[in-house]
Amino acid sequence: MSDEATATAAIPRSRLSISSISMPDEPFETEVERIGRHGLGGVGIWEYKIENHDIARVKAHLEANGVRVSNFIPIANTIYPGRSHPSPADPRARVEDLRRRIARLAPLAPESIVTVTGPMRDEEPERFWETLRWAYNVLSDTARDEGVTLALEPIHPSSPADDCPMSTIAEAAALLDSLDEPAVGILVDSWHVCPDPAMLEQLSKQRARIVGAHLADHRPGAVSDRDRAFPGEGTGESFALVDALDEVGFDGFLDMEIFSDDGRLVSPVEPCLWKLDPDEIIRRCVHLLVGGTAST
Repeated sequence: MSDEATATAAIPRSRLSISSISMPDEPFETEVERIGRHGLGGVGIWEYKIENHDIARVKAHLEANGVRVSNFIPIANTIYPGRSHPSPADPRARVEDLRRRIARLAPLAPESIVTVTGPMRDEEPERFWETLRWAYNVLSDTARDEGVTLALEPIHPSSPADDCPMSTIAEAAALLDSLDEPAVGILVDSWHVCPDPAMLEQLSKQRARIVGAHLADHRPGAVSDRDRAFPGEGTGESFALVDALDEVGFDGFLDMEIFSDDGRLVSPVEPCLWKLDPDEIIRRCVHLLVGGTAST
């Protein structure tokens, strides 16, 4: 975007959130403290950061810093085994594990708990979709019992990290249409859904199902799906999604989810945004969205 690019309208800091993966090595406690000092309202927690934490203490730390949980990414959050977490291989075992994780995380009252289907690979298509319908019906019951909302995230087809056969809002909605009164919504990620020319139409049609949002821009010259740009510093998907969500009346958290691989996921990228100072990461995540001007 141009050097004078700004968000269409300034967004209150209280509505902005930073995903834990944007600062992958920052300890959870320090991360929350930084987010609170910057005046932001939320954190998107990746479970690996609090896997060995007492949930009551996590909740107390969030409350002490005035930070809420925008969304939660459980460990092994795909129904079929993805590349990030290939074990256990059996979808039924993965669903049972997810049920336990949902129950554990529910006291943190996240806006949503995010899941992805995982890859079809060599599975027979009919069996694949049948297993997904079973899985999301089971997980929906668990989410409803625990008082939380489950989210299904469509994944851009160019992303190999945790392959998913659905890349659009319409495809995610079609799966949800086949379930039994699900407590499942859709999380939309600007990096994944904005390339779809029908995005705005589908957001409008599925507005009642939109339960969360991730923001990151595509970066010109990116070498992988783990090479993304801060909102407003790439090709503009973040602002496009914010405008579209405003148009359909979504007023939930806007969570910045910045992948910038240093080699731990696929291959190192340059520039690697993860190497920046954490306070600089937070500032660059949000400053165009709150009415700043680009400095890059």
